[in-house]
Amino acid sequence: MGSTAPSRSASRSRSTTGRDPHTEKLLDVLKARDAKATFFMLGSLVGGRPDTVKRMVDEGHEVANHTWNHPDLRTIGADGVTSQLSRTQDAIEAASGVEPQLMRPPYGATNGTAVDAIAAQGLSIIMWDVDTEDWKNRSASETTSRALASAHPGAIILFHDIHPSTVDAAPGIIDALHSQGYTLVTVSNLLGDPEPGVKYYSSSNP
Repeated sequence: MGSTAPSRSASRSRSTTGRDPHTEKLLDVLKARDAKATFFMLGSLVGGRPDTVKRMVDEGHEVANHTWNHPDLRTIGADGVTSQLSRTQDAIEAASGVEPQLMRPPYGATNGTAVDAIAAQGLSIIMWDVDTEDWKNRSASETTSRALASAHPGAIILFHDIHPSTVDAAPGIIDALHSQGYTLVTVSNLLGDPEPGVKYYSSSNP
């Protein structure tokens, strides 16, 4: 997926449950503004919204792995990590026809065992360097302020579209970033060719 005129670019890194009614609204917002995002999805909920997952891919967004049911990967051992990731890979591929290349660990938590298991699955580890804390503030204005204050070229910005306030904030954030010369792209587009098992916080900070 390509992006043109990127004097500045940033990636919107989003978590979604796959069943949230606000995701469709967000997709409408993104489509109207020709902005792209990466949706990190829980495998256990993908089956409930296959049309939404397919729409994400069809409209040029990226769908990625956020484990099966959001455990702390440091607590479940290598076999547990492998199961969490492989089940989610299968669910996303069944819904969208696309096999994810990226994953985001719940809570951003990993250890050596988890990283080795993630690498063995061929997945890159996506973190973030701009945290809107939308999950905590539940405020469109505060989410907007945090996103715009910290955005920079090559940033990975974390949002959670399960919260109505985040979706409400999205149009203003996107419009403001566009006015500053940013092009919003998927994480894979931002990073180019991320390596399995490597952690990425931004395009300049693997």
